Amino acid sequence: MVGHAQNSPDWFMTFRYTFEEKVELEAMPFITAQGKQVIQVTAMHFGPPALLGLDVNGKVGGSDFLVEHGLNVFRVMVDAVTVKQPINVRLTISPQDRSPWPPSLEMDTTLILEPVIHRDIHLVHHSHTDIGYSHLQAEVETIQNNNIFKALELIDRTKDYLEGSRFVWNVESLWAVENFLGIASEADKQRFITAVKAGSIALSANYANILTGLCTPEEMHWIVEYADSLRKWYDLPITMAMQTDIPGMSWSMVDAYAAHGIRHLSQGPNYIPDMPDGGDRIGSTLREQGDKPYWWKSTTGRDSILVWTAGQGYGGWHGFTAGAIAERGTRKIAAYMNELVAKAIPTTWCSGATTS
Repeated sequence: MVGHAQNSPDWFMTFRYTFEEKVELEAMPFITAQGKQVIQVTAMHFGPPALLGLDVNGKVGGSDFLVEHGLNVFRVMVDAVTVKQPINVRLTISPQDRSPWPPSLEMDTTLILEPVIHRDIHLVHHSHTDIGYSHLQAEVETIQNNNIFKALELIDRTKDYLEGSRFVWNVESLWAVENFLGIASEADKQRFITAVKAGSIALSANYANILTGLCTPEEMHWIVEYADSLRKWYDLPITMAMQTDIPGMSWSMVDAYAAHGIRHLSQGPNYIPDMPDGGDRIGSTLREQGDKPYWWKSTTGRDSILVWTAGQGYGGWHGFTAGAIAERGTRKIAAYMNELVAKAIPTTWCSGATTS
């Protein structure tokens, strides 16, 4: 590979891996509807199609899978455990025609199964409002308008799905709503209002993601004034606020939220797992608050709001296209569930923000 000086801002990154026949096992923190625990088998195979044989706890002929050239992923179901328990796994990769040639891979290993903790996972589908970082303000306005139109389309398309399977959109900043209502037809305005009242679109009370440390107490009330207007004009339910990317806010915001009927705050700091604090310029926010809900008292002590800081905020899904979420999302969620176990997080539900 030879590089040339082309005076171009484009760049290329590559990684060096050892290519070898190998199989990896991972106990997934999931239980199927049939009450089985899931083991994920990832096989790297080179050459013509072959058979991967997998025996669990000496059960010969347990499972056979066809492995193709390249990366292969399978799932094996085993009996769920109620206490920590080792299982013995034997793996072979042999010719597909079962000829007497020796296996290209043989492996005996022990896998530790942990009891699965029940948790309800809430995926918050939204679009981050950030002006200037990747697009100019006029471009962001167009993108957010199109997001709402697309959300209305998906809401209509999934309206007959089972409850819990219907599309739900979350508007992170009311600046986007103000722009949308300014260009939408009367018919589209009514579609939007109906969707909000039905719970198919949720609205955050914040006008934008504001650096509240630069605000006076009076200006903090201005941040949620447009939410008051939407309630007055359209009788829309707005009882929560959502802040993404910015790691925290000034204490006086609790007073402002409570004064305007906002009782819940969802925070999604800029999560980047490979950085020391788990994010970019976020200080100790995730370390101290991630996945640890708490009631935040106001400066006067008379009011409080319920705060949840997502342990893996919107940045956790950066780089995942729609297809990649389907292919890799399960493993990512599994890693998150295992992280909650390792940190002894006791909550039975958690949230993960997915951003468009």
